[in-house]
This record gives sequence, structure tokens and C-alpha cells, in this order.
Amino acid sequence: MESAKILLFTHNKLNDGSNPIVLQIIKDRKRKLMSLGHSSTTTQWDEENNKPNKTHPNYKDLNLLLQKKIYEANNVIIELDEKGDPYTVEDVIYKLKPKISSKTVFKYTEDLIKKLEKTGKIGNSKVYEATLSALKKFRKEVDLTFNQLSYRVIKDQRF
Repeated sequence: MESAKILLFTHNKLNDGSNPIVLQIIKDRKRKLMSLGHSSTTTQWDEENNKPNKTHPNYKDLNLLLQKKIYEANNVIIELDEKGDPYTVEDVIYKLKPKISSKTVFKYTEDLIKKLEKTGKIGNSKVYEATLSALKKFRKEVDLTFNQLSYRVIKDQRF
């Protein structure tokens, strides 16, 4: 039987003293944990219900996010079950992980510049504009994806 559950991973303490919140997937007695990028202290966590309690500063938003993650995990499990093919706990985790964006380096940087300008961070936006301009000149206006960007590409000037 497969199961998905939210846990406060108390075996690991973060630098700020809190513990990571993880999604636990169990299938065929194999357990896999996936960090959800959020944390809580044990005093802000309802151990019985596996969710943050009302003392957590982001109580409402975090509860909604955790419910969404459980929903997504259960949907993936149902989808894989309905296919009828054998699958592992790693397959479930793989389907749950966010997919890498196909956005190009130039497009991503341009969007970042717009976002910085909108939020009033003009100085930072100017730094990114100068960096983008230098990169475009270096690359002779040939854009690339993040998968193509590497130290070797920059060092060897391969296009």
C-alpha cells in the first residue's frame, strides 16, 4: 500500500534551530523523503496531525501548501496505479519534483530585471542589465538554455 504523509523531520536541525518539513512517500515498505523547502520548530508543530499549529508565523499559508502537496502526491500515486505498470517510490518523487524551466538565460535575466524594477530595486536591476549586456556581447547575441550554460562554454567560448 502506498502512502503520502507530511512530517517534521526532527532528525535534522537547520542553522536557525528549526527542522525541515518533508513529504514522506512509502511504497512496498520503502520510504523516501522530499524536502518541501519550509521548516518549523517542534513547538510550532502539531505532531498528532502532522501540520503547523497556530503559533507558527505562516500557519494558514503553510497549511494550505501542505494540503496541496499531499493532494498532488496522492494524485501521482493514483495516476501511476491506474497505469497498471510497476513503479517505485523514486518514480513518485520524480513526478512530484518541479520541472526545470525551458526559459533561456537572456529571457530569465530580462524577466528578473523587470521584477527588480517593479519592486523598486533599481540598483540591482542596473547590475543585471550590465551583466546581460556583457553576456549578449560575449555570446554575439546567441541565447542559450540553462542546460547549455557551463563553465566550459564560458571558458572555451564555445557556441
